[in-house]
Amino acid sequence: MAPKLVLAQPEPAITEWRVTRVVLDRDAEEIIVRVRANTGVARDIYLRDQGCALIDELASGDLSETSLDARLLARLVADGHFEGEIVEGPEEEEAQA
Repeated sequence: MAPKLVLAQPEPAITEWRVTRVVLDRDAEEIIVRVRANTGVARDIYLRDQGCALIDELASGDLSETSLDARLLARLVADGHFEGEIVEGPEEEEAQA
């Protein structure tokens, strides 16, 4: 089950986003998160504010409780990129996508 972010105030036709790609770049001290909307639109978001400290935090977390995708979506909400609620999607929905 991949977590998704359901927007509090949906954009026209866009109601949710999912993480589709993550790049952890220690040389550039940044994380690049690609999210894809339910409409297929993709957006790359660069997280540079804490660099390697954020990479270490994400890498050392207990992923059995909160997935990497959910942690990244929570960070995007906390940083103000989106406003909404993170929910786990059903597995059969992923298989159809």
